[in-house]
Amino acid sequence: MTLLHALGPLLAVPCLAALLVSVYREQAGRRRVIKPLCSLTFVLAALLATPPGREHLWAYLGLGLSFVGDILLLGEDRRALGGGLAAFLLAHACYLAWVLPGVHWGELPLWTLLLALPLLAAGGWILRAAWPRLGALAAPAVLYFCALSFLTWAALATWLGQAPGDPAAALRGLGLGLFFASDIAVARHRLVVPGFVNKAWGLPTYYLSQHFLALSLASTL
Repeated sequence: MTLLHALGPLLAVPCLAALLVSVYREQAGRRRVIKPLCSLTFVLAALLATPPGREHLWAYLGLGLSFVGDILLLGEDRRALGGGLAAFLLAHACYLAWVLPGVHWGELPLWTLLLALPLLAAGGWILRAAWPRLGALAAPAVLYFCALSFLTWAALATWLGQAPGDPAAALRGLGLGLFFASDIAVARHRLVVPGFVNKAWGLPTYYLSQHFLALSLASTL
């Protein structure tokens, strides 16, 4: 990995710091400007890692839809939450199309099935806690966490069970694992217990996850 590859993550650090300050101070106007800039850094990281092309089409679509989801979630109402959920569900569908062709199902060790247990437990816990407030979003939320759990499990199982020495597989596994964790923070903030503490760990986890996914596209790691 070269210094050029690290430019996106390096730019993300001050943007993320400014975003957290704006969230803490409840400066909605600044947040609407800073968050898109912060999200652009993982798109930049992908562009610097490898030029867009058919080989990485699904990865770029996933990152692009994530950027759209970030913009939609700048709103605080249920409509914004629904739009953001839809954008990220489509992003995860793209990530599935990116990750699944690299999974050799017959070669996965049986122990990798255990990796699904903490994902299902965390997803079930947050859905149960949020259920009274989900309303019409209940079915999409269940679908979303099922898709994300499966995607995260597939990436982690491929990395740990098939390619433990592959840096790209490690970045994808870690990236999607952190993505899952960040979505727990979003759901907790929106639907269970709002508070800055959710943002304090959820935002860094989210941007780290997206940068890991972007950097996994680099040909030299």
